[in-house]
Amino acid sequence: MGMMHLYYRQSEAMELHFNIQTSEIIEGENLEKLLWLIKQPGSQYQPKFETALSGEIVEIGPLMHFETTFSSKAVNICREAGLDCVSRVEYFTRYMLPAGTDRKDFVAKNCDRMIEGVYDNLLETFETGILPEPTQIIALLESGRVPLEEISKKMGLGFNLSKLDFLYDYYVNYEKRNPTDVELFAAAQALSEHCRHGFFGAQLYIDHEGERKKMAETLFQIIKSIRAANPGNSNRAFCDNASSIDGYEVRVLESAFPYKSAEMIERTHLVHVTNTAETHNYPSSISAFAGAITGIVGMLRDDDAEGCGSQGLFCYGGYFVAALHMLGYHIAGELDLQLAARLETPLNILIKGSNGVVDGANKYGQPVTCGVCRSVDILLPDGERRAYLKPILYVGGVGTIKDIHLEKDEPKIGMKIVQIGGPAFRIGKGGGARSSVLSTSAEDHALDFDGVQRGDPEMQNGVHRVTRACTEMNKDNPIAVVHDQGAGGPGNVLLEIVGQSGGRIDIRNIRVADKTMSVLEIIGCEYQERMAYLIYPERFEMFKRICLREGVHCEDLGEITGDGRIVFFDEDEGTTPVNLNLEKFMIDLPQEEYELVRVDHRLKPLEIPEDLTVEQAFEMVCQQLSVCSKGFLVHKGDQSVGGLVAQQQCCGPMQIPVSDVAVSAISYLENCGAAEGLGEAPLTILISPEAGARMIIAEALLNIFAAQVTSVHDITYRANWMAAAKLPGEGVVIHDAIVSLRDLSIFFKIKPDGGKDSLTMAEMIENVFVKAPATLILSAYCTVDDVKKVVTPDIKRPGKSVLILLDPAKGKCRLGGSALAQALGGQIGDECPDVDNSELFLNTLFAILELHEKDLMLAYHDRVGDGGLIVTLAEMAMAKNCGMLVTLEKRKDRSAIETLFNQEAGVVIECAIEQVAEISGVLNFYGVPHGIIASTWENPRMTICEGDEIIFNKSIGAMRQTWERTSYEIEKLQMPNPECAEQEFASYENKETPKCILSFEPKPTLPEILMLGQARPKVAILRAHGTNSDREMAAAFHLAGFATQDVNMFDLKSGAVTLDGFHGLAPSGGFADADVFGSAKGWAASVLFDEKLLEMFEKFRNSPNRFSFWECNGCQFGTLLNWILGDVFQEDYQPRMVHNISGRFEHRWPMVEIQKSPSVMLSGMECSRLVVPSAHGEGRFYFPNQEVLNYVLENNLAPVRYIDPAGNPTEHYPYNPNGSPNGIAALCSPDGRHLVMMPHPTRAFLLKQCRSWMPEDWKKNLQASPWLQMFQNARKYV
Repeated sequence: MGMMHLYYRQSEAMELHFNIQTSEIIEGENLEKLLWLIKQPGSQYQPKFETALSGEIVEIGPLMHFETTFSSKAVNICREAGLDCVSRVEYFTRYMLPAGTDRKDFVAKNCDRMIEGVYDNLLETFETGILPEPTQIIALLESGRVPLEEISKKMGLGFNLSKLDFLYDYYVNYEKRNPTDVELFAAAQALSEHCRHGFFGAQLYIDHEGERKKMAETLFQIIKSIRAANPGNSNRAFCDNASSIDGYEVRVLESAFPYKSAEMIERTHLVHVTNTAETHNYPSSISAFAGAITGIVGMLRDDDAEGCGSQGLFCYGGYFVAALHMLGYHIAGELDLQLAARLETPLNILIKGSNGVVDGANKYGQPVTCGVCRSVDILLPDGERRAYLKPILYVGGVGTIKDIHLEKDEPKIGMKIVQIGGPAFRIGKGGGARSSVLSTSAEDHALDFDGVQRGDPEMQNGVHRVTRACTEMNKDNPIAVVHDQGAGGPGNVLLEIVGQSGGRIDIRNIRVADKTMSVLEIIGCEYQERMAYLIYPERFEMFKRICLREGVHCEDLGEITGDGRIVFFDEDEGTTPVNLNLEKFMIDLPQEEYELVRVDHRLKPLEIPEDLTVEQAFEMVCQQLSVCSKGFLVHKGDQSVGGLVAQQQCCGPMQIPVSDVAVSAISYLENCGAAEGLGEAPLTILISPEAGARMIIAEALLNIFAAQVTSVHDITYRANWMAAAKLPGEGVVIHDAIVSLRDLSIFFKIKPDGGKDSLTMAEMIENVFVKAPATLILSAYCTVDDVKKVVTPDIKRPGKSVLILLDPAKGKCRLGGSALAQALGGQIGDECPDVDNSELFLNTLFAILELHEKDLMLAYHDRVGDGGLIVTLAEMAMAKNCGMLVTLEKRKDRSAIETLFNQEAGVVIECAIEQVAEISGVLNFYGVPHGIIASTWENPRMTICEGDEIIFNKSIGAMRQTWERTSYEIEKLQMPNPECAEQEFASYENKETPKCILSFEPKPTLPEILMLGQARPKVAILRAHGTNSDREMAAAFHLAGFATQDVNMFDLKSGAVTLDGFHGLAPSGGFADADVFGSAKGWAASVLFDEKLLEMFEKFRNSPNRFSFWECNGCQFGTLLNWILGDVFQEDYQPRMVHNISGRFEHRWPMVEIQKSPSVMLSGMECSRLVVPSAHGEGRFYFPNQEVLNYVLENNLAPVRYIDPAGNPTEHYPYNPNGSPNGIAALCSPDGRHLVMMPHPTRAFLLKQCRSWMPEDWKKNLQASPWLQMFQNARKYV
């Protein structure tokens, strides 16, 4: 086995070094194939056998004891190309060390020591010679409990006294044997706070006025008592990976036979709505990107693992960090305080952590549709520092589950114990235990780093497809029980899945990518993207068939035995490293006890400078991370994948991220769905835990009520708690907040159905623990009968409407815990907002629902969020690019600052002038205090008057730049090409508002076309491993009258299906083969280098009366196949797709104009100007030769162009999200039959997908989405 080396220059100072293990010399035609795979379109460099760099070189690459996911995918691609001799491919990055740069510092910044190393010599082999460590016996019988204490400290197992007592008693007195190190390591994860939530189940004692008082209920009991008082529509709670509420009987589109290529058909099911949420705080503080991507993908596994299989609709996120301290940009209120040297900086955590979340969600294929973001690093009046040095990285998701799969089956003798997903790596070692303790020493820090995981979302995408295929078999679902693998690795998830029944597991059937791993590591490491199942034995062959089709490895690990013991046996060593009595080990655990004390922080009233102007306060507040634009988070994450999203963050003609609520349909075929709203107020909790909990409920409810939810009492929520609960003063804060949460929830008849905790939220600085503010994040979710019934913040009728404030706070203006307080030198204040009148607040909700039902609200935006009333009004105006006159009463009891910047509970609504009386009548009926606070106008300027005095007068463009400034500064740091951030920031001064134009009348597909059944023409919905947009593609063609068939590349390569008999071909979007070697490179290689497949594709391409539509990743695939201009130009002249001009993935809602062209799918749509979702990282059309571009333009082969607000084709970012020349967004073949397109009309072919950007008259008058016309045109063509 030899090693081949190729060097591929990326810039003047950096190159990639490909180390290719091969069984034979690669030369001639095979070398050309390899170079084609490695070379990127548009690059000025060529892969070479010699390095192009000189000077001092730093070479960084993956550690050699395990094969990376890049390599496994690269090898698969090489084999698709006929390079069977290639067995491993790893790339290293070689840097020319900049002059004056310290080598050690450079390595520390650029090398992830968990999985990377520095290479000074040329690699000759991947073999390391390292042997796995054998299983150890811990001599308790001989030496007492001292060895137990020693191994707990050495391995960072975190055993406290009660756990040490329990384990010693279990092994010495019950089992009467010595434990193995494997058992103790697994026990540490399974018994950790992370997995067992011991604090919430503990007996608490609280110091009450100097008296030790025993609490009558545990925190778990308090939380669960809320649902017990009013279970309502909650059908599954506190018992699974996710929880759920009653849903709808709906028609869904699913595969007729999901174990093979089959038609997508309509079926009717009772489908419920699920919700889950978790945090990944400790890993994200150590390695932000890796911790975050593992967090989001872990949550997505939870989404799939309720009952006997479920699936996600959309996800949401949250980022809580300490002060950012950006170089050259000071955020008001930031203090110059010391950071934790061992952790990532807060700025890095925010950037890399959010990159990890969106990368995971993007590649998996789940839209991120709402979230929160906050920075806190303050000193309390008593001198105690509160900061998110240990950050919160919060992720959650709303999904669905069929009623027939709601309950897991009981484990039964003979059921197969199975795992699928990625192979074992030495990553995430002891993460469950490490996240459950406070780190105080250098030894602890090293163990912390060992516990960080890594993510592979593309693998999880495949695992998801297996679970979904099983659930689409409905009553024949092979899955009896499913759990996701997370903390504790296989040792924990397999222990959970066998329950108390017992099972026998062959550890050597776990697929291992790192041959140096010990048995302890194979069982205990948290290598990700794995699920565990109990499979009915009679359906196991069908399950394996599904796994094979989806390209996911299936591990047959053992069976349920029914003997009540979990046994891991090792045939290689002839040992049994784990043999436990499940009932004794997992059920008979002692209850923990905690003593809680209260701490008085001696809070002081807020000090506001007397000369502070409204404009100064607005600028200071808008700098805060909790207030500023979240564009730096939103635009790099896919908000529309899946095609079911009805409302995401952006809204209005300006498409800025100000939405209050996330909403998704359950099915393409129905309008019912689910809504989700978030609430959090950590600074308020610092002042009053009780008031803070109530305000968090208020914020979540007022956010979700932007959608017309089915009922107040249908609201259910997940509660996630983060605090240093075991340090003085913090546990009692959690207790008091939970009691307050219970009382208000029971009064409102809303309920929790689950949640998680992270109770080690502190970091040591100079021997003092810096605690994060005790934090509750509440994610409320509810059913929505019609997902189109959402009222967004953007003003709809400037000049013909007024704004009304609904004020259940009855005029109170408490500023404690506000963004203004934080901006004023990191203050907090001593008096915070509260829900003082619960009945009045509830009546406000009832009134909002009636206003929804009567369709009286044009715009809706909550005031309870950070920034207060002035930010609420500013966001409403900015989203429309219009203005308003705000009129405040001049009062002696409060200032304009207090009126504009308080964060009391309230809502601002826009209403037509002629409907003011009717709205006022509704509000008066419910006793809701309200009043007109502003009149709108078209002039983009906000003027605020206090009495007769103008106290604020600023253009909306200038206000937007103020609001966007912090986002812009972060974008400059996180964008590979910061010039794009400059362009976008400058564009906010543009006073023009984009205008949609429609040149035809969209109509629904005729019923007789939809009812043709078997006579429907057939379209092959083509997908590859890693694509994620095939379902919306299938739905679009289905609702235009086609029979859509699910076809993946396995079906074509195996010969199970050919393209003969299909009228249309539609390759979908996503990340085929994880974009290894470049977007769609592997997908294209599987066709170009397979004579049979290439002939099949060419035959289809050249057949008359056949058409094709290649969207996003499909567009990249199609251009690599030379599909559009293959008959006109030679290979070297073909257009290709290259990286976006910004250098990153972009999700935007650009406006495009349909041009005159021969395209059959766009016929009759010419001159229309429409918004379309755009989501890609390599979407820029590249023309190697000007002659080709001229040919395209002269022959009208660019039928879709990005345009600016004036309607001109543009290359200007962000109107053109990728920088394609002449604004080109699509190409069609000269005969018009074939169309490649980067944006996603499949996510805009339904009216419910377009509500966030459609003009109001379109919403009222259109019977169908304009984009449906594309697919109807295809139907007419065939």
